Amino acid sequence: MLAVVVAVFATLWLPYRVLVVYNSFAIHRYMELWFLMFCKTMIFINSAINPILYNVMSIKFRRAFKIMLSCGKTKRKFRGPYISVAGSLVRRQHQTVTSQITSCTVEQMQIL
Repeated sequence: MLAVVVAVFATLWLPYRVLVVYNSFAIHRYMELWFLMFCKTMIFINSAINPILYNVMSIKFRRAFKIMLSCGKTKRKFRGPYISVAGSLVRRQHQTVTSQITSCTVEQMQIL
C-alpha cells in the first residue's frame, strides 16, 4: 500500500517539481498558462485521490472511516477466544466483547 501511495504522489507532483527546478536554473522562465493549470490540477488530484487509495487498499481505514461516519451508532465486536498480550496468546474469559462509541463530539482548538 505504501509503495502505491508514494508512487501516485511522486507521479502527480512530478510536473510541478520539474517546473520549479527548471525555472530555478533557466534564464527565461517557463510560465505557459496551460502547463501551470495542468500542474495545479495534478496537485489537486493528488489530494483528492488519497482517501480513495486508502479506502481501496486498507481494510483498517474502511472500518475506522465507517465508525467515524456513523458517529456512535455502530457497535464494534471483537470475536475470538484468544488475544495477544506482549507477544503471547492468552485465552479470553468471554467469547465476545462488545464496545460502543457513546458520543461524537469535536472540540474546538484554541490558537494561542
